[in-house]
Amino acid sequence: NVRTLYIRIKDDVPYPAYYLAYFDKNSERIIYNIKENRWKFYQHGPVAFFEENDKYQEKKISDKFNMKKILTFCERLGINVLEDNFFKPASPVFCMKRYL
Repeated sequence: NVRTLYIRIKDDVPYPAYYLAYFDKNSERIIYNIKENRWKFYQHGPVAFFEENDKYQEKKISDKFNMKKILTFCERLGINVLEDNFFKPASPVFCMKRYL
């Protein structure tokens, strides 16, 4: 029952990669666009409220999902990952994993 956003931006040449995973109660949304030999765009799950779904129709695969789109989606969620203090939590942060 925790809303979770995972992003990964790898803006390296010649193999950039852009990932976003959004989990909210009973739904999950996964989007990525990676370049290995060619660009590969993938999406799974219902379109989330912060997305611009029509943008995935871009002819050029590298334009379908990239760093600019990730930053726009984060901004719509009230998150500014470019802010200097973004990675400095105001309170303790815990990450727990359960292995079965």
